Amino acid sequence: MRNPFKDKNDNWRYGRLIATIVILAIVIVVLVGGVRTVPSGYKGVTMTFGSITGTTDEGFHWVAWPLGQDIALVNTQIQVFSSENESTGTVDMQEASTSITVNYRVDPAFAADVYRDLRDEYEARIIRGQVRDALKATTAQFSSTQLLKERPAVKLALTNLLSERLTQYHIMVLDVALTDFQFSDAFNAQLEATATAQKQIEEERAKLEIITLQEQQKVIAALAAKNVTLTNAEAEALAAKIKADMDAYVIQITANATAESIRVISEQIMANPEYLEYLAIMTWNGELPIYWGSDAPLPFLNVTTTP
Repeated sequence: MRNPFKDKNDNWRYGRLIATIVILAIVIVVLVGGVRTVPSGYKGVTMTFGSITGTTDEGFHWVAWPLGQDIALVNTQIQVFSSENESTGTVDMQEASTSITVNYRVDPAFAADVYRDLRDEYEARIIRGQVRDALKATTAQFSSTQLLKERPAVKLALTNLLSERLTQYHIMVLDVALTDFQFSDAFNAQLEATATAQKQIEEERAKLEIITLQEQQKVIAALAAKNVTLTNAEAEALAAKIKADMDAYVIQITANATAESIRVISEQIMANPEYLEYLAIMTWNGELPIYWGSDAPLPFLNVTTTP
């Protein structure tokens, strides 16, 4: 015959064992589920039910997740933003394009603010637009020639402007890299014509120096053959004549090269009449004519109309 008291004791033991197992399971789940790790190069943002309560450094952390606690990660490593073929313009109304690379990082001291305002979308929401605007604002201060010849100055100006704009979002600009600027075909043709003319001048100058030296040697040889001694005044006069001939020849070559450059520029202006209007406006001194009628001079072009 079964003992009812023994059955009750056994059931109680089994119930207590099951309860103990359930409690241990809950404790393990709570402990394991609350484990958080902040990797190296990240900043942890502590939250309670989505509300930011502070920050924490890299390493192992435990949060009471049943009470709504959690840790979000903010990347504070050096990151790279790159954009190719960005269109921009210069102070002399030339269109250009370039590729730009920006090395940046989120300021760890303001990780909570960055997470609150931008989450991890700071590149799409802030950096891309600010880089484009800063590039346009910077190149607008330089001429096309300066963009080609003064790259360090352009890079410095862009870095300073971009740093100033991104600092308000707690993003630190570490470095900026620009590739070669690309210009329109018309401008490239103008540069090529100028470079060709300059090369021609240098070549002609070198030839002239050789010819001048040869002529001087001939004069000296002729005088030596005749056993003639020059006074200082005569020697200076001879040297001045040779130099004057050389300078005159260089002026002629320079004039020819300048004429070629003017021809190229004129063709560009004829192809782009709005550029001529821009030059007229930029050179107007702001004064209007005293009277205005059929014979009055036009303000910008300084010509009179005829009926």
